[in-house]
Amino acid sequence: MYAELLAFVSAHRRMRSGFAARAIGGVYGLGLTLFPGVVAVFYSAPLVPLPSVDRLKDVFLVNTASVSLAWAVLVGFAPLVVAATTPEYAAGATVAAVWFFLRSAISVEVHNVRDVTGDARNGVETLPTVVGVRRTQLSLYALELVSLGLVWAAARAEMVPAWAPVALLPAVAYSTWITYALTGSDRSVERLCTLRDAEGALMAAGIAVVAAVAGTGGTLG
Repeated sequence: MYAELLAFVSAHRRMRSGFAARAIGGVYGLGLTLFPGVVAVFYSAPLVPLPSVDRLKDVFLVNTASVSLAWAVLVGFAPLVVAATTPEYAAGATVAAVWFFLRSAISVEVHNVRDVTGDARNGVETLPTVVGVRRTQLSLYALELVSLGLVWAAARAEMVPAWAPVALLPAVAYSTWITYALTGSDRSVERLCTLRDAEGALMAAGIAVVAAVAGTGGTLG
């Protein structure tokens, strides 16, 4: 049975590729899916044509921006490609992409605090190795405010639902606590980095709860 299946797939490669591309949103969806992998190659492999560095990982702040951009573009625009294909959703998708870029940047720099000793030893320039952990915390606090301000402004402009800032506030507050706890508590940085990943669950829960309240005649809509 498996031999026959393999023979059929091998004989219809073009058809298989076409169905696969269509299933994830056509050519644009395929490109979007491959985007993080392309960024990852230039991030880690010596392919950057610059005289001083050959990897994006070695360029200060560009390393964080590369990782953040790779996931922000995919997560922000995937719904636009697969389901919400009408033009009116483009503005909301752009806001989502910028939001996830900022959230990813915060997450990357929190994890860089965990790796600060090894990065400094290997000559990798990250925010904690260049400006120190305390100034990194202050920078991340600023990004928290910028990300929340982005959603608030987008809600005022009716690019996202009016309740979006309220729904995302718990996740921002939680993330801010994680950043504070890097130096303001006795918890290990390793454990805090693990806890940091719970922000996504808080985002989903906040959106589900607040959207349900707004949808049942609450005052948030």
